[in-house]
Amino acid sequence: MGQGFNAVQAVTIAWMSVEVVVSLFAAWRARSPALLAFGGDSAIELLSAVVVLWKFRANTPQEQIERRAARIAGVLLFVLAAFVVVVAVMALLGYSQPKPTFLGIAVLIAAAAMMPWLAKEKRRLSAVTRSAALRADAAESALCAYLSVIALAGLAVNTIWRAAWADSVAALVIVPLIIWEGRETLRGKACGCCQGAGKDGAVRGVPLGMGRIHPECPDPDPPDRSVAADVLLRREPDEEEDEEEEGEEKEDEEEDDEGYSE
Repeated sequence: MGQGFNAVQAVTIAWMSVEVVVSLFAAWRARSPALLAFGGDSAIELLSAVVVLWKFRANTPQEQIERRAARIAGVLLFVLAAFVVVVAVMALLGYSQPKPTFLGIAVLIAAAAMMPWLAKEKRRLSAVTRSAALRADAAESALCAYLSVIALAGLAVNTIWRAAWADSVAALVIVPLIIWEGRETLRGKACGCCQGAGKDGAVRGVPLGMGRIHPECPDPDPPDRSVAADVLLRREPDEEEDEEEEGEEKEDEEEDDEGYSE
């Protein structure tokens, strides 16, 4: 499992490094607010992936450092959101004009194909390792896929119809997702569906069985299945004797009934 985790995180870091450099370079060349939002978010996600990999390789509890890294990432996401809003609004007001960029479109297509697979693998590993940090990293990878699709739509409209405003509009659509990601990062929540889940897997305030955590989410305190199995399988001698006596009485009654019928 350790090799699988290292492989997934190594692929994540390698790909995110390429993604950050190419997208930010393309954003600078094309004056693209959408690519700026996507590349900036990817850079912060790269920081998260590095922290998760370092934590697992250190094999020691580093909760304080992890929380500090999460706070830094959350603040950077809010700063990025504000910066993207300023750049997008300035572009809409005519201070700059986003240009079509085939390099940006290429990296966004690659990200839309790559990030869902990475998110799926990280969710699977987080369920085995019971790591909230890895679960959060998986959520960030999934969000990156959504951001790439939104940015790609804006760049495609600008490229096909020469509508420069579409790039800025796509950037403004991305901003609420960046803010949400920053808020969840500051709160340290790995999975919104499992917030408030208790030891039995139920969410507080929701009837048992109606608010279960997802099967792939780490179980906060899995029940001891062996104890339940022992209770179900164990049969006391007295119970066995009672069952045998009841069976003999039923047989006698059946024989008596057959004698009466004859």
